[in-house]
Amino acid sequence: MKKYILVFILIILPYCDSYSQTTKQDLYQKALEQYYASNFNEAIKFFSDYLAMDTQNWEVINYIGLSYLGLKNYPKAKENFSSVIALNKYYTKGYINRANVYALEGNYSAAERDYRDAIKYDRENLEIYYGLSLLYINSREYNKALIELNTLTSLDPKNSRAFMNKAIVNMLLDDTAKIFENVSESLYWDSNYLYQDLDKSLIFTISERFKYALSVMNESVSKNPNSYLINFNRGIIYYMMGNFSEAIKDFKKARKLYKGEDGKIPELIDKIIRISKFNS
Repeated sequence: MKKYILVFILIILPYCDSYSQTTKQDLYQKALEQYYASNFNEAIKFFSDYLAMDTQNWEVINYIGLSYLGLKNYPKAKENFSSVIALNKYYTKGYINRANVYALEGNYSAAERDYRDAIKYDRENLEIYYGLSLLYINSREYNKALIELNTLTSLDPKNSRAFMNKAIVNMLLDDTAKIFENVSESLYWDSNYLYQDLDKSLIFTISERFKYALSVMNESVSKNPNSYLINFNRGIIYYMMGNFSEAIKDFKKARKLYKGEDGKIPELIDKIIRISKFNS
């Protein structure tokens, strides 16, 4: 009898293992589907179920953190990113994501520390320099922001986001010529939506972190509503935030207000209006 039981166990074990693996894969796939559909609560449930079977999986924990970030639950997001770092100190995304949370909370020194730690393990990760540039924009250290963006473009000379972000820094520095130069170069390298390859929750994060620059431009527009340049500048910020409907309004107003003789400026405005419409 014992022999029959042993044979039965030996026969059924591979099927049980296969079922377990399939279940894990299904859970992971369902979790990703919910995450990319911005159903973050559902994503957390599926990722947590997966984690119950694989407790040391730092990539899954990172996704749970990103899901909480998408929900703007910063303490839970930070807690999960800290767990990621504890499990794998070489996993750069853990530092970057936790830095993003610190930045959103206004803890700029802690954010900067995490970004700098990330550089130790992966100095070619472009999101580090992009995050630092946003950090310095919000702390009003504009020259430092440009230094980080110059580092980024030295690593990736065709990075569209970097040039558009340089334009925003130059807005805050009142360097008109550089604004149009940066926007033109950004659109030259990539005429598609800048964030199409980013995680959903990171897009929300970036949008939140442009609020300071937007507040500056809103004040400028209220003081100078008929300035083509100020309306154009605010349109760029809305564009970077993914708010294309508001961006288009500002770009159209800027186009109407522009009375200069430089034909390249209306051409540039028309181009970014087309791109914004395509992505809206």
